[in-house]
Amino acid sequence: MKKRGWLLGLVLLFPLTSYAEEPQIPIEGTVDTLKQEVLAKPQLRTDNVGKSSLFTKEEIQKLQAFQDEYWAIRNNDVTAGKFKVAPIIGPDQYTLGEFNPNTLDNATAYVNLLRKSAGMVPVKWTKERVEIAQYGAVGVAGTRQLTHNLDQFEKPKGMTDDFWQNAVSAARYSNLGKYGFRRDDIDSVPSLPLNTVTDAYMYEPGAGNFQVGHRTVILNPYYQTVGFGFAELKIPQEKTVEFSEALYAQGDGSNTVTKDHIATWPTNQTFPLQYVGNDFRWSLHFYNEGYGFNREQLKVTLTQDNSGKTWTFTDQQSDGEYTVTSIWGYNSVIFAPKDINYQEGDSFTVKVDGLTGTKSSYQYQTKLYDLTKKYEVEQVKGTYGTAPWTWDEDTQTLTFSAGEFPETGWNNNIQRHIENHSLLKGKKIKKINFSQDVTLSSVSAFLFESLSELEEIEGTQHLKTDKVTNMSRMFSRTKLKSLDLSSWNVENVGDMNGLFRSTDSLKQVKLANWNTKNVKNMDQVFYSMQVLESLDIANWNTENVTSMNEMFAYSNSLTSLELSNWNTKNVTTMRGMFARMSALKSVGVANWDTSKVNDMAVMFNENYALEQIDVSKWDTKNVENTGSMFSDNRSLKSLDLSNWDTRNNRIMGYMFKGTKNLDTLTLGQSTRLHKTGLLEKKDAPHSGKWVHENGQKYYLSSKDLETTYDGSHAGTYTREKGELKRFGTVSWTWDEPTQTVTFKSGEFPESSWGYNIQRQVEWNAALNGKKIKKINFKQDVTLAKVSAFLFEGLSELEEIEGTQHLKTDKVTNMSRMFSLTKLKSLDLSSWNVENVVDMNGLFLSSTLLQQVKLANWNTKSVTNMAQVFSGLQALESLDIANWNTENVTSMHEMFLGSNSLTSLELSNWNTKNVTTMRNMFSRMSALKSVGVTNWDTSKVNDMAQMFHENYALEQIDVANWNTSNVKNMGGMFRDNRSLKSLDLSNWDTRNNNIMNAMFYGTDSLDTLTLNEAFRFKDTRLPEKQNRQYTGRWIHENGQHSYLNSKEFQTNYDGSTYGTYTREIVK
Repeated sequence: MKKRGWLLGLVLLFPLTSYAEEPQIPIEGTVDTLKQEVLAKPQLRTDNVGKSSLFTKEEIQKLQAFQDEYWAIRNNDVTAGKFKVAPIIGPDQYTLGEFNPNTLDNATAYVNLLRKSAGMVPVKWTKERVEIAQYGAVGVAGTRQLTHNLDQFEKPKGMTDDFWQNAVSAARYSNLGKYGFRRDDIDSVPSLPLNTVTDAYMYEPGAGNFQVGHRTVILNPYYQTVGFGFAELKIPQEKTVEFSEALYAQGDGSNTVTKDHIATWPTNQTFPLQYVGNDFRWSLHFYNEGYGFNREQLKVTLTQDNSGKTWTFTDQQSDGEYTVTSIWGYNSVIFAPKDINYQEGDSFTVKVDGLTGTKSSYQYQTKLYDLTKKYEVEQVKGTYGTAPWTWDEDTQTLTFSAGEFPETGWNNNIQRHIENHSLLKGKKIKKINFSQDVTLSSVSAFLFESLSELEEIEGTQHLKTDKVTNMSRMFSRTKLKSLDLSSWNVENVGDMNGLFRSTDSLKQVKLANWNTKNVKNMDQVFYSMQVLESLDIANWNTENVTSMNEMFAYSNSLTSLELSNWNTKNVTTMRGMFARMSALKSVGVANWDTSKVNDMAVMFNENYALEQIDVSKWDTKNVENTGSMFSDNRSLKSLDLSNWDTRNNRIMGYMFKGTKNLDTLTLGQSTRLHKTGLLEKKDAPHSGKWVHENGQKYYLSSKDLETTYDGSHAGTYTREKGELKRFGTVSWTWDEPTQTVTFKSGEFPESSWGYNIQRQVEWNAALNGKKIKKINFKQDVTLAKVSAFLFEGLSELEEIEGTQHLKTDKVTNMSRMFSLTKLKSLDLSSWNVENVVDMNGLFLSSTLLQQVKLANWNTKSVTNMAQVFSGLQALESLDIANWNTENVTSMHEMFLGSNSLTSLELSNWNTKNVTTMRNMFSRMSALKSVGVTNWDTSKVNDMAQMFHENYALEQIDVANWNTSNVKNMGGMFRDNRSLKSLDLSNWDTRNNNIMNAMFYGTDSLDTLTLNEAFRFKDTRLPEKQNRQYTGRWIHENGQHSYLNSKEFQTNYDGSTYGTYTREIVK
C-alpha cells in the first residue's frame, strides 16, 4: 500500500480533464430553464408518496437516511451571502475574496454524503485547498475560457503576474465548471449554489469517455481534503451572467483504502432516480491491484432485474457505449446502455467477468428511487378470526386489536397461522401485544405453542377466556419469562393438559384466583418449567380432576409446594406427578384422598432434596403400581406407610431404589413390600438389621424385610447401628454431614512401611466416596513405630482435633506423616519424638499450614531431616531454634519453597555430621534473615542451590564455615538479588569441582571478602559497568584491582586475598 500512496503524489502532477467544452446550461438558455435545471429546489413532500411496495424495509431505511441528509444539505444551500468578501473579477483588479465558512461546510457535506453512499471516508475542506480552487475559478472567469491550460491564453488586463501564475497552476490541477445565462435584467439572475460543480460531475451525461473521470474526484478513496472555488462575472453589454466553479481535492499521504475497494456510480445500494438520465454513463473504478484487466477477455452485463432484460458489453460487441480505460492509474469500466428508460423501483445488477487478478469477477446491485417522494415501510398486517393484527419487524412484535379468535378445533395455533406466514419473512415473534379485548375460542389448545422466541405477552387482561373449554399446551415451548393470568375466567375449562409444558424460561406465573372446578385433565400442566421459582395454587378446586400425570415433573427449581387442601377424590393417576423435582424440599399432600388412584409410579422419583413427606393417611388399596415411586430420593430419612394397603399392588419394583438415607420405615398390617429395591446397609455404622421399635422383632436385612414382612408385627422399624470399624485396635466412626472421622482408644497397626489413613479409612465403602475433612482423637491412641505416610494424601483434611491424645513414644519413622493435606494449624508440642530417626518430608507440601508448634521436640536421634518443611507456602513462623541436630546427616531441601517465612534462627544447631545441605533454603523468596553463623560444615560435601532465589536476603554470616570438603556449590547464591556483601574469608574451595552460576543474578553483591584458599570456578559473578559503576573490583588496600568480574574470576589466585569492592564512578 505504500506504493499506492507514492502513486497518489504522481497523479496530482497531471491535469484533470476539463468538465465540458460547452456549458452545462447554454448561454442562450431561458430563465425558465435556469430555474428548472439549476436553481429549482424541489422538496421532500409528504403528499408525494413513493411506492413502498417496490422496496424492502432495509432499502427504505437506507434511502430515507440518504434523503434526510440530502434535503438537509439542499435546503441549506447558500445562494446569497456566499462570501464574507466577494471576489473582484476585473477589469482592473482581481481578488479571491473570502467565503462564509457555512457555505464551504455545506458544499463539503454534500460531497461527503455522496462518498458515504459509496462506502468511503469523509473529506474536509481546508483553507489551502479553497485558495487553490478559488484561483482556478477566478482564472476561468477572468479569461472566460473553460480550460485546464490557461497559459495558452492572454493574461487578463489588471491581473498581477503572481495571481496569474497561481490561476494557471490551479486550473491545471482542478476540476472546472462554467455556466452562462442570458437575461435582459442580469441583476435578477440569482447566484448558483456551490454544490452545482459537484452535481455536474455526478449527473454528467455528456458523451466522451473521460468525463466520468470527474466522478473519481468525488469518489477517490485516497482523498482527504477538498476545496471549492466560485466566481461570478456579469457582462452587461451581452446581457449575460457567467458562473465559474472549481473543485480541488488531494490526499494527505495516509491510506484509507480497504483491500477490495471499488467505487461504483450508481452505488451499491438504493440510488436516486434524479441522478440518472437515458444517456447516463455507469462507471466502476477498481482501486486494488487484485482486479486486473485484460480488455479482450472482459465482459460486462447489466441486467434489469424487474424485467430480466440484459445489456452486454464486450470489446467485440456492445449494447451501447462502452469504454475500458485507466483513469489516474486505476482500471475503470464505463458504459451507457442504449434503449433504456429508468423508472422508480427499477433494480439493476452489474456483473463484470473476465478479471485477471486474484478475483475473476465482480457483481453488485442498485435500485432506483425518487428523491422527492416520501417512502414509508408498509405495515405487515392481517386478521386472525376477526381480530386484526399488525407486525413490527424491528421489535418482532405482533399486536392484536379487538375481535374474536377463530373456532378451528385443534388447529388454533399462532405459530402455524401467523409466524410461519410469508409476510413475516421468516422472522420469529418475540412479543405479542393485546391492545384491545380479544375473545378466545372454546378450543384454545396450542394457541401460543412453539413460538420458540416468544418472550413476552402484554395485555393478557384483554384476553377473554369465558368460553374456553380446552387450554391444553396453550403456552408450551415458548421463552416467556413471566405471565399474569390472574384475571382469567377459567371456570369452563375442562382440559389443561400441558398448559405450560416446557416453558423453560418462565420464572413467575400468577394463577391464584383461578376457579378450576370443571378441569378433569391436569397432566403436565407445569411440566419441565425449569426456572419456575414459586407457585401459588393452594386454593385450586380439583374435585373433578381425574388425571395428574407428570403435573410438576422436571420443574427442578421449585423448592416447595403447598397442596394439602386439594380435593383429589376423583384422581385415578398420579404417575410421575413430582418426578425429578430435584430442588423440592417440602410438599404438602398430607390430606389427600387417594382412594381412586391406581397408578403412583415414579411419583416422587429423584426428589433429591426431599427429607420428609407425610403420606401416612393415604388410602392405597386400589393402587396397582408404585414402581420407582421414591427411587433416588437420597435425602429421605423416614417414611410412615402405616395406613398403606399394598396387597393389590402388582408393581413395586425399585420403589425405594437409591434411598440411601432411608433408615426408618413405619409399616401397617396391610402393607407388603415386594422387590422395592430397599438398600442394604451392612457397613459401619449399620449392621444391616431392621429392628422393631419394641426391640423384640427384627429382620436380618432389607431383603429379609421385603420378603418376609407379613403385617403381623406392624410398627416402626429402624436400621440397627452395627459394629464400629477398626484401624488396628482403634475403633472409628464416620459422620457424613461434617465429614469427620472420630477415633477412640487403642493402638494403630504396625507395618514395615506404615499404614495410611487415606487407604485404610477414607477409601472404606462406609464413607461412600466422601473425603475426610476432620479427624478427632477423643481418647489416647498409640502410634506405630513406623508412622510414615499416616495422614498423607488426605486432600481435604483441614483439622486434626485432640493431637495430645496421640502417643508417639515408640515412633521411629515420621516421614511424610502430614504430607499433601489442607491442614491450617497443628499443635504437636506435647509429642515425644526422642526415638524418631527419620523425619523426611514430615510436612511436605502442606501448602495451607500457617502454624505448627514443635518447640519442645527432642530430636536427638533424628538422622534425616530432608524436606521436613518443604513447600509450606503459608507457614508464617517457626520456633525450632533449640532442636538437637547432632546426629542429622541430611538437611536436603529442608525448607525449600516455604516462601512466607521471613526469618529463621538456627545458629545453635549442631551440624557436625551433616553431609548434604543441597537446596536447604532454596526459593524462600520472603526470607530476610537466617541464623547459621556457628554451624560446623566440615563434613558437608553438597551445598548446591542452598540459598537459591532468596530474593529478600540482604546479608548472611557464613564467614566461619569450613568448606574444605564441599564439592558442589553450583547456584548456591543464585538470584539473591538483594544480597549486598559476602564474607568468605574462611572458605577453601580448592577441592570444589562445581561452582557454576554460584553468584548468577546477585545484582546487588558489591563486596566480597576472600582468603588465599578461595578460587572462582564459573561462578558467573555479574558484571556492572554503567553510570554508577566502572566495572572494576578494588582491593581494600587500593593496590590491587581487576578490570571487571570476568577478570576477577579468571585471575584471582589467593595471593591478594582480602576484601574487594566494586568501584563507583566518581
